[in-house]
Amino acid sequence: MTTEKTLRCVNSCGFLNSNQYEGVEVEVCPQCKGIWLSFDNLNQIIRTQRRVWTETQKAEILPQTGKTGVPQEELEQHRDCPECGELMPAFNYQYSSGIIINKCKHNHGLWLDRGELNKIQIYKEAPNNFNV
Repeated sequence: MTTEKTLRCVNSCGFLNSNQYEGVEVEVCPQCKGIWLSFDNLNQIIRTQRRVWTETQKAEILPQTGKTGVPQEELEQHRDCPECGELMPAFNYQYSSGIIINKCKHNHGLWLDRGELNKIQIYKEAPNNFNV
């Protein structure tokens, strides 16, 4: 990951900005609020558990999780890796979370649409989903 403004949003919004999220560096699109980060940084955020989720937030997110497969509209989206420019396929985070994210096939990073990082954190902190 780079800290300079050289990475472009996968949604063609413009350049990504470096930010800290729970003490971890992520790249954020100021327009669409999508996030670019590495697997290691995602796992570090999950392990940190700094944010405290309200019962309302959990009740809103958890029913959306636990689904297998990838919806057709997600498969049809064309998103290129900000680092290598190659197509990033959509996949279901942890196979059956129901949270669809994009991954560079060369392991440059992950693209999470607005709100998906929160969904992953809430999903991972749910009592039945403890594996990182």
